[in-house]
Amino acid sequence: MPLDTTVAGAATDSYISVAEADAMAAADLGRFAEAWAEHTPDKKERALRRATREIDSHYGSVRRYAATQARSFPRSLDVASGVPFVPDGIARATYEQAIYVASNAHLLDDAASRLARGLVSFSSEGGSGTVMGSEDVQYGRLAPNAARWLEVVRGRGTRSGRGVVSSRLSSAGRW
Repeated sequence: MPLDTTVAGAATDSYISVAEADAMAAADLGRFAEAWAEHTPDKKERALRRATREIDSHYGSVRRYAATQARSFPRSLDVASGVPFVPDGIARATYEQAIYVASNAHLLDDAASRLARGLVSFSSEGGSGTVMGSEDVQYGRLAPNAARWLEVVRGRGTRSGRGVVSSRLSSAGRW
């Protein structure tokens, strides 16, 4: 089933299309971007769906632009056009998360399984290790580059300018 990338749509399941992700990968370097080109269209769609869900879960419960929209974004209107949009940082984070999970889904799921069982030390074919820190953190679930882009969206990183007027900010004035 093709991706639905309708902005503020009731059935939207990805922030970006396969074509948009392919274009970002073509301009990118690294093993994840190179592997992306080798994945089937079906696997790319599944990775983009999962990446979008993981980005939404990273943000938790939020106020949305429209009560009927399926995803956490959009939350704002473009000042110039007056239409809702998904911030560029969310689109880029979706790409980064999708190429990460497409190449590492089994490893990420194995790590989550170990964490759910309370295992702090492990050994596998790929090596051994220890998980340290808070129990509620899903280590490695969010791609480092996706996390950086999400910080930009939250206003804690470097921004590229795009004027917005928020239609529904929380009482604290945060996303």
